[in-house]
Amino acid sequence: MLQSNIDDTSFNIHIAQHEYFVNEVNNLSMFIDDDTSIVAPLIYEFITQWLTEHIIKVDSLIKINQ
Repeated sequence: MLQSNIDDTSFNIHIAQHEYFVNEVNNLSMFIDDDTSIVAPLIYEFITQWLTEHIIKVDSLIKINQ
């Protein structure tokens, strides 16, 4: 990522997206002991969406443009 040819603004936005992911997983994990049957599907959905939308689409575009 640090060696990509994207501009500083795009890079900062991209880093913020990764920070959001980490924060959201941490927030969701705080509720895991409350009711796993409710929280586990939310975590699964969030991570699945992240993998689909961010890693496969966004990260792969950055790699292509290097």
